[in-house]
This record gives sequence, structure tokens and C-alpha cells, in this order.
Amino acid sequence: MSDLPPPQQSLRVALSVHALIAVGILLLVALTGGAAWKALAVAAIYFVLAGGWTWLKGWRARRADTGRDRSSLEGDR
Repeated sequence: MSDLPPPQQSLRVALSVHALIAVGILLLVALTGGAAWKALAVAAIYFVLAGGWTWLKGWRARRADTGRDRSSLEGDR
């Protein structure tokens, strides 16, 4: 079982925040005159890694909650 706390925000909200941060990376590079293709690559990598980590934490928390629910139901027998 995992000791992870349940996620405080939904996956949709978390992915939206990560998307906004990725757009912020693109805007920052555009304003400073950096290479657009590098900024796009960094923003995409950030979004995939951060979104994947958020999804993984939520999946593990849901799996742990399901395991707790099952063990409490089996204890009622």
C-alpha cells in the first residue's frame, strides 16, 4: 500500500497548470529572443514529464484507496 495522500486537485486542473507553465516557457524565450525550436522542445518535455508524474501520483493514490476499500469490505465479513 502507498502512503501517498490523495491528490488535492483533479488531473485536468494539474495538466492545465502544467500547460500554462509550458506556454510561459515559450513566451519567455520569445521575449528574450531565444531559439523557438529549442523552447518548444523544452516546453514539450516539461509538459510530458510533469503531466506524467502528476498522472502517476494520482493513479497510485487511486490504487491505494481501492486497496483500502477492499480490505475494509473484507473485514466486515
